[in-house]
Amino acid sequence: MLFYFLILKLTLWGKKLYEFCATRGKADTNVKVKLLMGIRLERVAQAVKEELSQLIQNSLDPQQVGWISVTAVKLSKDLKEGVVFVTVFPEHLEKKALERLNQMGGYFRKYLSKRLRTKTVPKLRFESDTLTKMVERGIIEPPKG
Repeated sequence: MLFYFLILKLTLWGKKLYEFCATRGKADTNVKVKLLMGIRLERVAQAVKEELSQLIQNSLDPQQVGWISVTAVKLSKDLKEGVVFVTVFPEHLEKKALERLNQMGGYFRKYLSKRLRTKTVPKLRFESDTLTKMVERGIIEPPKG
């Protein structure tokens, strides 16, 4: 619920910025398009993350590939490619889990095509998400001390 409220706020903020630029005689339609595309990318990435999290949890056996958690999804601007960052516990099963996930990429894409209302469904590539990568992207704060 909070996520949709933030999206609404960002959309309204984008409209106000566009109107402000228009009243100053500096109306640029690219401003509005860029703001709305950024918001759409975030919404689609969040939807892909949620759907994949549920699908992975329900379709893969934790004894074979470990516990897999989807930490982030990064999509290209045209929504044709995507990188899914995952963490695997225990760590010694990480390589096996990534291989299995990349093998099942077509299955995940087909599932997402049925669940998402988008014209194109991104081709997914799975990568390991280490602690340093999570800190760089701002998912978690660096350890203090």
